[in-house]
Amino acid sequence: MENENSNNSEKKVVNILPLKKGRRILLFLADFFINFIVAFLLFIVAVFPIGKAITGYSYKNANYVKNLNTRGQILQSSGLLFKAPEKDINDVQYHIDFTSDCFLSYYAIDVVNPENVKYTQFGHKLENQVLNTYFIGILGDSDTFCSLFDHYNAKHQYFDRIDDDIILKEEIKEQIRPHFFKKESVSSLGKKYIKNIKNEIYYPMYSEIMSSISENDLVYEGLSYKKVHSEIKNFETYIYNLVQYTSIITSVLTIAIFQLVIPLANRSRKTIGMMILKVERVNIRSLGFLKKKEVVLSFVYQLFFTFIFAFFIPITTLSFAEMFKIQLLFIMGIFSILMLLVNLVFLLIDKFNRSLFDRLLSLVNLSTAELDDVYRAKGYYL
Repeated sequence: MENENSNNSEKKVVNILPLKKGRRILLFLADFFINFIVAFLLFIVAVFPIGKAITGYSYKNANYVKNLNTRGQILQSSGLLFKAPEKDINDVQYHIDFTSDCFLSYYAIDVVNPENVKYTQFGHKLENQVLNTYFIGILGDSDTFCSLFDHYNAKHQYFDRIDDDIILKEEIKEQIRPHFFKKESVSSLGKKYIKNIKNEIYYPMYSEIMSSISENDLVYEGLSYKKVHSEIKNFETYIYNLVQYTSIITSVLTIAIFQLVIPLANRSRKTIGMMILKVERVNIRSLGFLKKKEVVLSFVYQLFFTFIFAFFIPITTLSFAEMFKIQLLFIMGIFSILMLLVNLVFLLIDKFNRSLFDRLLSLVNLSTAELDDVYRAKGYYL
């Protein structure tokens, strides 16, 4: 009788073997990359185009291109910018660099119209004195010109200044002169001189010109540089905002589909990654599948570290450098990366190979075969 009671009081022990670390990390990455690829495609083919259509992108972009041309024309007509033959006038940064070569050619070449130069604009032409053109020709302020030039020229003293005239030292001139002619090569020393003059004298001085224009305006034939430039900046701000909001919408929509709708639509609450890898997520105590509220909590949790999508999916729309200008997406991206690292650490240190969320809700990931064995041992299957 005692032996019979002892047998009846025995409890059936079921050993649970969670996913191994390698497969658990693979599951984590599978869901992550599936979501990212879909978010990337969804952004390109649907959300961003719809955002552009709703906000009147075509009209605004046409005005933007028009304003870029107008801005370039104002600078060009005022003698502050020379247009390189192979580029559109709206590529201002390229033309600023070309203008720096024109500026240098005035001091390196003694002839107004030299032969065999790379561009006809090169030479000892008065209009190539771009710095003089603005400070003295437009502003009529030789004192500001002299003080600024002396300041930026002080480090290397490549130039000598006599009143308003600046003269390139002869040894410098000989080294940089080949830069402007066809079939002539510049020495490494000459390249160093050119780089230093541009980066430490010309560009800082040109930046002073643009700052002055931004403050005082530059008007040519009734066209205001300040007004046009403001409209250009407004369009760029509009683009950044459009990219920001459509990226966030895309990320939330993607996570909602893959981490909320799909798990709620199947009895075992699986994500696509779980279906592919044949993995089950269950409560570690009851061995039951997730409840609906737990799926919702999982969705909210996923939002925090998958917002990294919002930072990277606009890469086809903006350059990589421009993406960092959208501060909200950058902050969200950093936060998401930190969340990813936290999850990885938990996966590595937890004895059941669980993420932070799994630990908080007492969940564990098992292979489908393993869960079937557990259920059979508990008598759930015939």
